[in-house]
Amino acid sequence: QAEEAWAMQPNANGIVVAVIDGGVDIEHEDLLGTIWTNEGEHPFNGQDDDGNGYVDDVHGWNFANDQANSAVPMDHGTHVPGTIAAIGDNNIGIIGVAPGAEWVACAPIDRSGIAQTVADAILSFQWIADPDGNPLTSFDVPHTCSNSWGLVTSHGYPECDQTFWAFIDNAEAAGVIVLFSA
Repeated sequence: QAEEAWAMQPNANGIVVAVIDGGVDIEHEDLLGTIWTNEGEHPFNGQDDDGNGYVDDVHGWNFANDQANSAVPMDHGTHVPGTIAAIGDNNIGIIGVAPGAEWVACAPIDRSGIAQTVADAILSFQWIADPDGNPLTSFDVPHTCSNSWGLVTSHGYPECDQTFWAFIDNAEAAGVIVLFSA
């Protein structure tokens, strides 16, 4: 019922959604122009420094190389920001449910086992609560955080496990609405 939602709120301009998943193909044609760089306000200003047509200082966290402000070019999690904010091509039009929203990505999922995924997901929640590492700023904090992953008993975690609660609570205290679809 995306059309009904669009009729109530035609765009999500100014909304920033953090995505915690398995990485995003930042060069996907439907996502170009939707990556949040906070240009003009943040030291990572989204410049195309090498002339390849893509923003080089993507605001996010890449756990594969422990590098701030880059997203992992992988297809595994690309559908998440696509579902949120993809603009589509001229023949399709808007295909994301929140047109005008921008996104940032953390890529902790499925790197090298469940224990590493859990550790990196915790770091992701800590990062989204304070992306620039300065607790005196709030312009860098995303409005919401989309999570389409989860842990189940076969991963070795009991039902209603408490592992993430303190980190989710901290992100929410910083103003982030944390959502899980899994």
